[in-house]
Amino acid sequence: MNDILTRETIINMSNCDHSLRLGVVQTAGLMMDRAAEHSELLGIGFDAMATKNYFWMVARCRYRFHRMPRLFETISVSTWLGKTTIARSYRYYTITAGNELLAEGMTEWVLYNTKTNSVTTNIQEIIKNISVNEESVCDGKRYRVSRDFSDCVTIGSYMVSSMDIDVGHHMNNVAYLRATLGRFSIEELDRMHIRELEISYHSQCREGEELIFRKRLTEDGIDIGIFHTDGTIGATVHIITE
Repeated sequence: MNDILTRETIINMSNCDHSLRLGVVQTAGLMMDRAAEHSELLGIGFDAMATKNYFWMVARCRYRFHRMPRLFETISVSTWLGKTTIARSYRYYTITAGNELLAEGMTEWVLYNTKTNSVTTNIQEIIKNISVNEESVCDGKRYRVSRDFSDCVTIGSYMVSSMDIDVGHHMNNVAYLRATLGRFSIEELDRMHIRELEISYHSQCREGEELIFRKRLTEDGIDIGIFHTDGTIGATVHIITE
């Protein structure tokens, strides 16, 4: 089997934001869809992992945006399994239109043992017979977002609903992005002109929880801290703006 999965599609209304272009959240969703499909084809999808008492969990995502395609534009979404350590698996993505690179992405995965309720270091054993592609995109130094937002402004709260929950019974990784960007107005988002976004997940958020969002301005954009009501942190987001 080819180690790269590519699917051609058109930008539908459901993929667009208020500008009639592919939205940031919808971009992450397209990549997530292709990752799920490719994992299934490789034999490491949800059902196959469940038989081994494993569940793939996203620890970090990075997205880089070059041009957002318009409604009904034809694009190709590609994904492949990249490098793997004993505790981390990396997956990469591109969205292209012809030879033009529109967006690129990277997700860092951990393998969660549902029997022991802990992260396993058994990834290389699980994928030992799977061909990986050494090519990588969306490279760069990992952003180290300080978790101390005590002196930062609160920009809103969000109640996690049933519509945010995935098969792991916690908040879906793309739902975090939707909730985060939803704390900003359309005018604010237009001014931000997001060029890159990285989100790190620190603790699970579940249905019925209220999340608190705090903002810090940085040299190249904005940091967001997503907190549980007890003060512990659920996720951090680094946004690079134009």
